[in-house]
Amino acid sequence: MATQGGQMQPGSPMGPANALSQYKAYVRANPAQIKRAEEMGRLGAMLLPVGRLGEYSELINELFYAILGLVGAFHDHLIHGQEQARLSFHRLRVLLNLLSHTEVVLEMACSHFGGEANHQKFIYSLECFKAIVRLMILSKTSKNTILMNGG
Repeated sequence: MATQGGQMQPGSPMGPANALSQYKAYVRANPAQIKRAEEMGRLGAMLLPVGRLGEYSELINELFYAILGLVGAFHDHLIHGQEQARLSFHRLRVLLNLLSHTEVVLEMACSHFGGEANHQKFIYSLECFKAIVRLMILSKTSKNTILMNGG
């Protein structure tokens, strides 16, 4: 029985772990379809009526783009992650990739909720952090590194 008292059992065929593993297998088996779905999501984001979402419309629109970017990065990791995971600097590249997808939303939220002074401090801190991570990547590779999607 898959459910007991309305809750999913961990070993059940319909459990969350099994659903995630099925999703990963589907993404790996159908990368072209996944890329098309991501492109359709980006097209849908461009068609969102920005002005109708109220005071936070631009922030919501950028949040939507950030989510699409993070989902795309997750899919890329699933599709190409096996060969990249062996690289010593892979986690640092993933961190830069996550920052590149979310930094606009974070900057807009900081500006909107924290004021201009906090916005400038946030930008300086973020750029310093990214520079330190890039230097760490460069030190681990001992050769010229081209950062793809590194912001």
